[in-house]
Amino acid sequence: DAVHSRSRAPAAMGGVGQWVPDELTLQQSLQLLQQAGMQDNAVQQQVHQMLQQVSQKPDFNLYLVQIFANMPKAEEIVRQRAGLLLKNAVNRDIPQDILEYVKGAVLQMVQDPARPLRHTAGSVITTICQRHGVSSWLAALETLCESLANPNPDVRDGAWSALEKVCEDAVEYVKQLSADPQDPRIAGFLQFSRTKMLPLFFQLVGPQQPLVHRLHGCKCINHFGLNFMFMYHTMEVYLPEFALPYIQMLGSLATDTTSDIVKCVCQGFCFVVGFGADKVQGQEAVLCNFMLQACQHPEYEVRLSALEFWPTACYNEALHSHIAPLLPQLVPVLLNNMVYADTDFATMDPAMLTDDNSSVPDQQHDIAPRSHYCKDEQDEDDQPTTWGSDWTVRKAAASSLDNCAVRFEMAIL
Repeated sequence: DAVHSRSRAPAAMGGVGQWVPDELTLQQSLQLLQQAGMQDNAVQQQVHQMLQQVSQKPDFNLYLVQIFANMPKAEEIVRQRAGLLLKNAVNRDIPQDILEYVKGAVLQMVQDPARPLRHTAGSVITTICQRHGVSSWLAALETLCESLANPNPDVRDGAWSALEKVCEDAVEYVKQLSADPQDPRIAGFLQFSRTKMLPLFFQLVGPQQPLVHRLHGCKCINHFGLNFMFMYHTMEVYLPEFALPYIQMLGSLATDTTSDIVKCVCQGFCFVVGFGADKVQGQEAVLCNFMLQACQHPEYEVRLSALEFWPTACYNEALHSHIAPLLPQLVPVLLNNMVYADTDFATMDPAMLTDDNSSVPDQQHDIAPRSHYCKDEQDEDDQPTTWGSDWTVRKAAASSLDNCAVRFEMAIL
């Protein structure tokens, strides 16, 4: 068919720079991407098979770029599907000239007026960095960082979205690799982070900065902080010079009213107490009071993050003298957080709601300890299931109360 016969290798046409899409093939590709959203299973299977076939053609990725980046009048969902297929394509080996063409296109698409397309472009950028190493495409990070100063809010949003994805994956890769800082796989990224990216991020998270900078900057910096790039009490780290600025950032954002930022601050302080408590010496009382207030925050996710503080703090003897005076306030807060919330009911096995027998008195066998049952009385139905494995505020509060009881014993009564 036309999709097969008219597709030619870019090299045969003088390279990617001289490539011109065949109009019929382009329209057929558009039609395939439109049909990909249909609910009919037969159509879905047919589209999948045809996409598998045409994806083997040497210039198919160029058609995806054409639809994703160069056809603003096409349906947004169709363009997004092209971008997602492009994301899958760059996760495989493709010719270098086509890869460079894709790189230029997706960097421009980060500035697209449509938010889904901007974020899809960010995902493609992240995938390229994962596949080829973030140190191999520092020019992308440079461009994205420069875009943060753009007066257009769409451009800033797209740049932050891409940077957040790249930072998350790159830092995780650095942590897992545990290589020498001069290892070429990570050296470029670490040097760029040290000299350009992190100084810029710390500058943009000041309390007076716009929300988009404070929020995304805090999230990006947290990717470094929570993955041992700044501090770790038993080994050297890659970027220790940012430990103090990190703690100062957390302190400056502690009074922010944006829930997602408060959540980031709670996550950061929980880490600091666990792996760099010496760096908050003299501020322990302020820190404990902040976390106590965060445990009463109206937003569920903030409370969930804040409640992680107390088990870690209870293992730090330097904090005991600051926690003890707070126990009369802390214990009721923990108990309040142990009350079943909507989130707990939402994750329950439906049978626990439809077969509710809470008004029926328990029998002896109902309240016997689990170990009381004989081995031959247990069957497959008695085996633990995955239900209830989600970590919740109620469980975090119970863990906190348990740790407080172990450390402070009768003082919590």
